Amino acid sequence: MGITLTIIRYCSLYTLCAAGAFLFFPTSQNIPIVWPATGVFLAALLATPRRHWWILVPAIVACDVVVLTLIGRIPALAVAIFPLISSGQAIVAALLIQRFHRLDLRFERLHDVMALLLWGGILPAAVFGVPASMVASNSFNALPYDGWIWWLIGNCLQVMTVTRPCCCC
Repeated sequence: MGITLTIIRYCSLYTLCAAGAFLFFPTSQNIPIVWPATGVFLAALLATPRRHWWILVPAIVACDVVVLTLIGRIPALAVAIFPLISSGQAIVAALLIQRFHRLDLRFERLHDVMALLLWGGILPAAVFGVPASMVASNSFNALPYDGWIWWLIGNCLQVMTVTRPCCCC
């Protein structure tokens, strides 16, 4: 029963954060800079044993699809691809953190915070920002470079501000 409640908790939090992100579209590119669901997804993976990821990841992806479809009202291509990009980014970030840095999930040391920024924020967001910006370019007529920069900045900010509290709850 413990893993079921954990998955329900993280899916609920992810849905609320993703839905709330659609209140903030500060760019002319239709790309929200505030997407706290990124940090929630990473926290869920870090706080959940890897043997349960096969349940957790599809559940969060389903929540993402529902939010994008019902609240985001974005094109079908983006609804199909953005959840895959987000989940890929979260999985890679969690694997990098687990592989290269055995961190304390309370993030009380500067070393742990810097590892979270590098392995959980900058590297995965820089890589997964490329396909995300291409989808944004096709779906919203966004400039690819602007989309990539917004993805990188937004994801790093959300990982740094949201992941720690979500891991500690």
